[in-house]
Formats: sequence, C-alpha cells, structure tokens
Amino acid sequence: MKRYSVGNLILFAVLAVAILGGWWLVETYLLPKPPAPPPPEPPKPMREAVLALAGGGVAGSPELAQWPTRFRPEVPKGDKPVEPPKPVEPSDPHRLIALGGEKYNLKVLLTNKGGGVQQVALPAFDQASRVGGTAKDENGKPYPMELVPGYYRQLDRTTVKADGPHVPLTAGEVPKDVRLAPASYTLTHYDAKPGGGIDRPSADLTNRKWRVVSEKAGTDETPGEVVFETTLGEPFFTRVRKTFTLGKLDFHVRMKLEFFAAEGRTDKSPDLHYQIAGPRNVPIEGEWYSGVHRNALVGCKSANGSAYRAIVDAAHIVTEHGSDKYSANSSTVPGDFTFAAVVNQFFAAALCIDPEQPDDVRKGMWEYVRATREWNETDRGFADEDPRQAFYADKPQLGDITVRAVSKAVRPTATGTEHRYWLYHGPTKVRQLKSLHLLDKDHQGFTADAETVDGKYLGDLGLNVITDAPTPNWFGGITGSIGWTGLVVWFTNRMHDVLGWLHGVAPVWGLNILMLTVMVRLLLMIPSRRQQAGMLKMQEKMAAMKPELAKLQEQFKSDPQRLNQEKTKLMLKHGVNPLTSMGGCVLMFAQMPVFLGLYYCLQESVFFRLDNFLWVQNLAAPDMLFTWSESIPFISSADQIGHSWYLGPFVNILPVVAVALMYLNFKVSSPPPTDEQQEMSQKTMKFMMIFMGVFFYKMAAGLCVYFICSTLWGLTERWLLKRKRKKLEADIAAGIVPPGPTLNTTKPTAPAAPPKPPGFLAKVKQGLLDKLEEAQKQAEAKGQTIVNNPQQKSPQGGPPNPGMNGTGKGKKKKRKK
Repeated sequence: MKRYSVGNLILFAVLAVAILGGWWLVETYLLPKPPAPPPPEPPKPMREAVLALAGGGVAGSPELAQWPTRFRPEVPKGDKPVEPPKPVEPSDPHRLIALGGEKYNLKVLLTNKGGGVQQVALPAFDQASRVGGTAKDENGKPYPMELVPGYYRQLDRTTVKADGPHVPLTAGEVPKDVRLAPASYTLTHYDAKPGGGIDRPSADLTNRKWRVVSEKAGTDETPGEVVFETTLGEPFFTRVRKTFTLGKLDFHVRMKLEFFAAEGRTDKSPDLHYQIAGPRNVPIEGEWYSGVHRNALVGCKSANGSAYRAIVDAAHIVTEHGSDKYSANSSTVPGDFTFAAVVNQFFAAALCIDPEQPDDVRKGMWEYVRATREWNETDRGFADEDPRQAFYADKPQLGDITVRAVSKAVRPTATGTEHRYWLYHGPTKVRQLKSLHLLDKDHQGFTADAETVDGKYLGDLGLNVITDAPTPNWFGGITGSIGWTGLVVWFTNRMHDVLGWLHGVAPVWGLNILMLTVMVRLLLMIPSRRQQAGMLKMQEKMAAMKPELAKLQEQFKSDPQRLNQEKTKLMLKHGVNPLTSMGGCVLMFAQMPVFLGLYYCLQESVFFRLDNFLWVQNLAAPDMLFTWSESIPFISSADQIGHSWYLGPFVNILPVVAVALMYLNFKVSSPPPTDEQQEMSQKTMKFMMIFMGVFFYKMAAGLCVYFICSTLWGLTERWLLKRKRKKLEADIAAGIVPPGPTLNTTKPTAPAAPPKPPGFLAKVKQGLLDKLEEAQKQAEAKGQTIVNNPQQKSPQGGPPNPGMNGTGKGKKKKRKK
C-alpha cells in the first residue's frame, strides 16, 4: 500500500496556503475593481409589505421620512409635481412607561405607540458582548440582560470585536434623536371583506398612539399596572383595551385584551380578527462561535396532557420568507396552543395563552401561528441601501424573526370579550428559575415563586419543552417514542441538581464541572474498568497471534471466505471472542444516557454564561486565550461567519488540548491492525480527529473542561490497569505469585475456586466453534475445499486428489469427437 511522507503533506499544505494568500493579495490590491451595480428597485407591493412589517406608516409619516428616497411611495406623474402631505404632529407625545418597581425580576418599559412592550430587561443576568464577554458601560458596570432591547445597535460589518452603541432607555417622553425598534406584542387587525373573510392586516393599531387610561406603580406586595385604550371606527365600532400587570417575583407580564362594543355597532357589524406580534430583536449571543442563534417555537398540550413543540430556525424562516402556518391539533402541533416563542441559546421570550382562563376561551383563541422575518433598522441600514440586504445578507441564520398569532373571530360585547396572555421572559431551561440562589454575589436577592414555576410554567404551559424535547426530525421521533429522550432528559436534570449541590460546597462553576465529571466517572468506574480491561486483554492476544494471522493471510490470500473462517477459528482458539467488541458497544450504549445528560447540562446551564474560570471569561464561549487577527482570509475574516472553516479572531487552546487527548486515547486503545482494511480504517480515524479539531475549535470552554477531564480519567484508568498487569507478570516470573491469576485476583495464595458453569458468552463462543467445525467438515466432505498446494492430501487423508488442481478447480475432461 502506498505510503505518504509527512514532509510531503506539510509541504503541500504550505504551498496551498501560499497560493491562496498570494491570490488574495493580487485580487485585493492589484486587480481593478468593477463598478458596483446599483441595487434593484423593489416593487411597490414589497415596499408596502416591508413598511407594514416594520411598523411604518403611510406616505408622509415620520417613520417614512427616515427611509431612502427611492423606497418611498411613488409620486404620481402629472403637469405639476404633487407635494407629499405634511406629517401631522400627534397630540399625545411618544412616551415610555415603566412597569413594576425596584428589585423586580423583570424591568419593563411600555410604549403608548401601539400600546406594546418596548423593552424587557432581566436584572438578574448581565448583557453579553458580541465577542462573548460581559458588556459594560464606561464605568465598568455590566448592563442588565436586555432580552427585548427596544432599540437598534448599528454593528460594524468588518469586525466582531466592536459592540454597537448602548442606548439607555428611561420612562418619559422619547427624545427625537433616539431611534426605537418597533414595539413587541402589538396588535394589527384585518379589514372586513364583503364575503365575511379577512384580508391583509392593517398596521393602524400598531402605528397609532394609544390613550393611557391609568398607571399604577408596583410595590413588594402589589403588582404594577398600566392600562391602554383605543377605538376602531367603521365598520367595527370596537373599543380595545390592553392591561399590562407585573408582580415582583414574576418572570411573566400579564397582558389582558378586552374588546367592547362602541357607539355605532350593530348586530350586522363584522367580527374582529386580530394578529398579535411576538418579541422582536431578541439578541444573538456569540454570533461568531455559537451554533444556536434564533429559533421560533410553537408549543401545545395534547389531550392526555403531554407537552409538544414545533421548532424552526431563523435560517429557514428568512430563506423561505416565513414558516408554515401552524394550526392546533395537526400533525406538527398535536394539541391545543399554549405558547409561541423566540429563543436564543439561553433565554426565551414567549407569548403564552393564560392558563388560568376558562378552557373554552383558551382553546378557541388562535386560528394559527406563523413565524416571520422582521425587517428592522439594521436590515435597512442607516444609509441609502436596499432594505432587502440584511446586515449579513448571505447569512440568513442571523436574521431577526418573530412569531405572529392570528386570532379566531372576536365578537365585541357591551361588557367586553377577554383574551388573556402571559408574556414569559427568562431562561430557556425554565426549571433553573428555582435555583436563582446560585447566582454570584453581584446578583443575589432575585428569586422566583416555586409554585408558579412548577405549576404554571412547567405544568400548565409546558415551557419545559423549550429544551427538554426530542430533536425535530425522524430520529427524534424514534428516540422519543422508545423513551430514550425521556431518559436523557431525566439524567440531564439530575446533573443540574448535582451541579447546584456542588456549587453550594465550592462556589466556582469551573471547579464544579471537574467535580461532576469525576463523580460521573466514579459512578461508571466498574463498567468502564471492565471495558478497559477487556480491550487491553484483546490487544495483547491480538499481538500474540499476529504471526499466525500473517501466515493465514499468505496461505488463503486468494480465498477471502476461507480466510475469514480460519481467522475466526484462530481467534476463538486464542480466547479472542468476536463478540467482545459488540459487548463494548453495548456497555458504551448503556453509559450514553449519563454522558449525554452531563453534556446537555453543561450546554444549557444559564449559570455558566459569562462565568470566569482561570483565563476563561465565559464558560459558555470559547476560552479565547489571545487574539490573532481578523484579516486572515477564510479563517478569521468577519465576512466568513457561518462557514465551517471560519475559526474566529481568537486562539482557543482548550479545544486543541481536548482533541489531542482524544487522539491519544484512540491511539493507545486501538488494537494492532490484522489486515490492510483495519489499517486503513485506523488511518481514516486519525484524519477524522484532525477535522474534529476544526469543528470543535469554537466549542464552549465548559464543555472542553469536561472532555479534557473525562479523557484524562480514561487514560489514567488504562495506564493503571496496564501497570497492574505488568506487575502481576513480573511477580509470576519471579515466583512470588503462582501462575494463573488474573487482574481481578485479590488474594493470590487463596485456593482455586471451583469452576463456574458456563455463562451466556461462553455458550455462544462454544456454539460458534461447533458451527464452524461442522461447516468445515461438510465442505471438506463435498470436496469443495480451496487449497493453494496442489500436492495437498485429500480430505480423507489419502493421496493427492487427482480431480483438484492448484486453483481448487477440477480438470476438465476432453470431449470425445
């Protein structure tokens, strides 16, 4: 087999890098740049749709004035240019209203424009920077986590190290120089059609200023409350009221919608269909390293009380211009709606149907739910740019998304028809709200009501399926149906519990990961030790019979079937059971729920986020030992974000150490190859380790600590077993220990135990031997044995068979003429 020199491979890699770098320099600095073609003019219907989605108004509104000239509605042609109408200044100024009080779990700002939620912050958690560290102000104080920021950050396209400007939003009148994002949880309504159906939604309710009916500040005992109201005219004649309520211990805002029959409404007036938009501009954490950006989820409860969820990622939503319509009690949503959410890796913002309202109202509120792409200020750009070109035009996974729930027909009444919602904002792993006492000393004092978490969030709403659910594909369907997913979720939750207990003993999360890994390895020490001992014994036996295997390969190289038979007989003769490797796989499969539970625990824990350990500033991000640059083509250039070859602007040492230890473990645990096929397989695995190093390069530091500790434990365990075996062999050679003991012998001088009855594997082994011998005897009896030596004796032991030649084929008889 052809062997390749390591020096040649290195030379090839150096030449390839030099050629690519040279071409990049020539293309960048020497070749002339063609003029950029003007962006295509989007059609008028698209501009109107973009304006409606972004909350823009009609021609002449203040929002439209911010748009580039060519994207405004066209001026009709005539003898004289038509002057655009001047914007009408609203009588009520644009205001932000604070909801709640000091030391509340949520810090909420409402807006009278659209009567929605402008900002939601979580003071218990810090804001993350684009790089993955803690975002701080000029005084070094961390910003609170803004799950719904309410404003845009103008990000630099050429680097991931620079954060956009932070805009401190406060209650009161909004300054004219502050650019706010469209509010979340706002309403649009559908115009009535002659046939009684619905048309495209109107943004009237989103753009208008709602009247503030009342404001009540919250205290420790009483919740804060703000009431908005507005009236829809002809043909609906409906007065709409929105009431927002927030308690101190709540991680949800209560939103109540009331529809009253206004003056002029009759029995012939049409019913109202409304659409409620979910959270907007949920931040992406770690855009350059994270594999989880933004996902849209739709949750439901089946008739038997089981929680399910449908999930679709931002890349699909942006590429397909929205998701499918999710209807209740369908194949994708097998139950009644409970929530619709936008989530990132650690936090969720969810529009939930209030579980405390009557079942007939709760089950009949939504017609369908759909996730949509949101065109925001960052997508349009602050200059004269095409609004279809997002901040990362070729990276749909980074696009902004939301969820939109369309209601069934609402009949306004004199006393008011109610639809009530809970707006949840908190960790994706909802059960961790009961462990807020584990927060560091700078965030102590925050707590959640355990009864609400267990009874409402996890029980009635089923928010646990945000994380504790099967993968949304055919494989996830299989694992969920056989109970594998439930088993892994159970172990994951137990790992969270143990980590919380360990943090109470040693309040350092990095150290807790090491302690938990050791505890898991100790728990699995007996099966792991048996597996390591079995592999070690098999390696020694394979090495001992390697000369005989070589003879068999030479003797039966022209007959693979006979070669495999003889190899199996030889292996069984030397005590190498072919089922040993299968037993190792079964043992590994039995340990998988524990290892997967530990893996998912480290991946989803909100407490590892932004926690320091040694030089690591964020256990949920790469360790970022030092920076190299952002000018390396393909490797670190910011325009390559999202590609598999993009490694980022930092040198991460922990993934390199983890993969190197995995390679070492593979090398020392692999038995010597017995043929060219096994040798090729092992070489392929070595090359795969190199690719694993590339894929794992941006792995979170906490996971790297786990892999390093676990692999070191396995190597140490193997080294101790090997050392014990060598010592035992030396003692036998010196006569200290009589021949025959094994690794499990604790008292060498004890009398030999009576032989045990053969077990299952021994019976299988003997059965294989008997079947092989019987098959060989039958083949020899029929004269079908293939031999390489033409002088070999016949199967009966007599003289050479004249009907057999050296190729195993009988000589042909001459035909008589």
